[in-house]
Amino acid sequence: MDEAERLLDEISRETENAGTDFFVGAGSSRLAQNYKVPESYADQLMEKSDGVEIPIQDDLATFEVEKIEITSDETYRILFLSGKKKAYNLFDYLSIKSMHMGGAPRKEEDLILNEDDFQVIEELKILTKDYFAVYSLAIMYTYLEMGIGEVQFKQKDNCPLCKALDGSISDLYNTINLVCAGNGVTHRYCDCEFLPVIRREQSYGVLDSKLNTTLEDDKNIINLPVEMKDKLLRHVESLPNDIIEFLNIREYMANNNVDDSSGTVVIEDEEDILFVHNSYVGNLGPVDFLEAFRRDEKHLSKVDLSELRGREVLYYKGKKVVELNGKYWSPDSGEEVKDI
Repeated sequence: MDEAERLLDEISRETENAGTDFFVGAGSSRLAQNYKVPESYADQLMEKSDGVEIPIQDDLATFEVEKIEITSDETYRILFLSGKKKAYNLFDYLSIKSMHMGGAPRKEEDLILNEDDFQVIEELKILTKDYFAVYSLAIMYTYLEMGIGEVQFKQKDNCPLCKALDGSISDLYNTINLVCAGNGVTHRYCDCEFLPVIRREQSYGVLDSKLNTTLEDDKNIINLPVEMKDKLLRHVESLPNDIIEFLNIREYMANNNVDDSSGTVVIEDEEDILFVHNSYVGNLGPVDFLEAFRRDEKHLSKVDLSELRGREVLYYKGKKVVELNGKYWSPDSGEEVKDI
């Protein structure tokens, strides 16, 4: 038994003992089936409900002119490699994988792509020429490989169909089936993102040691969920709290005799330490919790410039200002303009 086979066998035994799923190299078994073309989410959204059609524009024609089709077999390999590497990098999974593989040093590509991946690539050559679908599938298969079972759809292109689905969470297998159908989740040639969803109160397995990071600079940020790091830092940096900790808020309230209030996801204690729930409640997660908290914070004096982008610029006493949530902000610095 070589090292790769030993690793798969080891993880399989860990799976049986832990009662959870690890899908290392499971891709080919999904694509080897005879696919029925499932209804896309876009089709589901367009269906009539109680006799009333949901007013969503089917904008596929708009995206036909921007489509990118794969024109060479080598592109499938390149897309699969880059998609898997992107997903690996979120959790430093290459180091986890290489720790379990002895023998001679391996190239990065040899650690990322395995025989199952090459089988998947061959199947995809028959199924689709959609550049974005192949890249998204590579990312989603890698999530499965790491034991992640759900994804959140995040729109990037302001397409009405994609905006209607933005933030929704779905089972990863079902999403893969939809993308494999050749029509994408919403429409063909959709370049929107599929983000990993980790419900930390239920999570255990090979990724556990890589799910959090603690930062110290001008702020002490503890147990920051790594898959949301960039988005969360944009909110954290504009908060006045010197210490922000991500944890299971239910456990915090129980351990500190705090009355359980339904829906509580952010708590600020008497020492101005901010505690944020580190998992999901329905389709909402830590990024959403901090966004809501910042909107409600009375002492917030700065916002992200991205929140002001596209809003109407007004002029007041020689200053450019933008109105947001009943206050006025500088479109250049994001600072609140308080004398209006």
